Amino acid sequence: MPWTRDHKKPLRILLSFGILIVGGVALYLLREPLAASTRSWRSSHNLNKAKEALGSEEQWESAYEFALMARQLNPASIEALRVLVDASFRSRSVRTLEYANTLFLFPEATEADQLAVLRIMYKARDQIGFVRLYNLLSDETRQLPGFVTLRASFLISRNAFDSARRLLESNIAENRDRQHLLLLASILIQPSSSPEDLKKGQEIIRELSISDNPDQLARSAFRLLGFIDPEKMDPSLLGDLGRSLGGESGVSSNDFIAAANLAIASTQSPEERERIVDETIVKFGSRSPQQIAAWLALIGEGDRVLDFLTEEKCLQSPQLYEQRFIALIQSGEVDAAGEWLETPPPGISSINIWLARARLSRAKAELAEENHAWEQAFKVAQMTSDRNEYLRIFEVASQNKRIDLATRALLKAPTHPNGIIPPAADLVAPMMFLTRNERLQDLRFLTEALAVREPDNLMLLNNLIYLNLLLGDKVEPSTQSAAQLVEKEPERLPLRTTCAMGHLILGNPTAALEVLPPVDSPQWKTATSADRAILACSLERSGKIEASEAIWEQVNKEELTKPELLIFFPPPPETGKDAEQPSGE
Repeated sequence: MPWTRDHKKPLRILLSFGILIVGGVALYLLREPLAASTRSWRSSHNLNKAKEALGSEEQWESAYEFALMARQLNPASIEALRVLVDASFRSRSVRTLEYANTLFLFPEATEADQLAVLRIMYKARDQIGFVRLYNLLSDETRQLPGFVTLRASFLISRNAFDSARRLLESNIAENRDRQHLLLLASILIQPSSSPEDLKKGQEIIRELSISDNPDQLARSAFRLLGFIDPEKMDPSLLGDLGRSLGGESGVSSNDFIAAANLAIASTQSPEERERIVDETIVKFGSRSPQQIAAWLALIGEGDRVLDFLTEEKCLQSPQLYEQRFIALIQSGEVDAAGEWLETPPPGISSINIWLARARLSRAKAELAEENHAWEQAFKVAQMTSDRNEYLRIFEVASQNKRIDLATRALLKAPTHPNGIIPPAADLVAPMMFLTRNERLQDLRFLTEALAVREPDNLMLLNNLIYLNLLLGDKVEPSTQSAAQLVEKEPERLPLRTTCAMGHLILGNPTAALEVLPPVDSPQWKTATSADRAILACSLERSGKIEASEAIWEQVNKEELTKPELLIFFPPPPETGKDAEQPSGE
């Protein structure tokens, strides 16, 4: 074939180069969208895996890892952040609160997201975080039922019952939300409630519980009856209500025991009582043996506890072993309890052995052996770092009326690495013990620890301020703090009298009178001798002698502590030869 020149070759070369250049430019311009698309696909893939893994508790750790990758690949996805918060909370990640805070503040976060975050803060007991985020909500959002429920629950957990009650009642007046009614009922049936409040609480329980198809909320309302003294309970709530809710299939042991208690309280027949106890043991004896044993002891069926807790059954369980030992002590079978204590099962802790020996020695009236056992228990508690065993000592000592030892253990508890202590409502006896013995420094130490645990408990904070004043410590800042408490709850007399005492110590009786209610105010009906002494002292030092004398007549000086007496009746200045003499110069 003769050679011919290809005139189109340069054109083809030029066209190829053009295609390469255009392709390169297109790839350059599309590099970010392509990468974003890839990241989005990978994020969505990991997100789906995370959601699948959340369905099984064994895979929560994997769910967290998948959700974290999805979030890192697509930080703009609120869905990825939602799943990450859920997975981190379930897997107990240390970064849960950080992620939750990010979700709350995310621009696209909904009210449902904010409510979910606040629930996490509440469950994690992050009080500061809860309050900080709650304060960012709009007034309209705070009025939504879910937010009202959570806020009220938070206040109740902090023993701020008055604030919770006001919040719930203002919302119930407009909308009788059943969850709000349940929380209000839990406040109204407190042991310290007035007869009127108890009646209101029981009316709410009746409204919530009586239903053709009782739901979980109805059962929760029903269980509140277990916190009411039977003598103060409306008889019409007993019996039928208990049997109707407790007799259904699928109920928990808690539900059934609550129903059994009501049925027992409502019957006068020994045969009916025996039938109820037998039925409860048959239904839940094998499923919840510890709970049934504790219940039998609580209702005075000590002999049946021993029949129920057989030796064979209890030798396999440290918990049941201890319950049988206590049952033997309570039944007066001291020798049998001593023999039983000689063969503890594996797994029972040494501190529980020493506490059992203390119980046994106390039952035998062997004081030296009892004190030795207590001391050994304290040594074990001091050496144990993974659990706060001082709380165990506190519990057992309280049960055995050794308030001195219970108080000692309680004062040790905050110093432990796991320094959690019981709520203030459970510590009345130790705090009274410290007060009677005028151990004010110890009482203040304990009150400070409680205040850290319950920062919204105004009465606890007031007690701490009062102790500071009695001890002459931080008087000026304590008085200022007392004034802030008065601004929050002006209707509470103890807050006002504490603030007034601070002004008295600072030498300003006029300011003390200004903060106190008028002499004829109804608030003085609940006043203690210390409250009235503060009023009398403020009047006297303001020159209102006649008015003060009438108040002093209502003060029982025997009810005042020595530090209070020194404040209200300071000793006169020294005179005579022991007093400092002027130099005469």
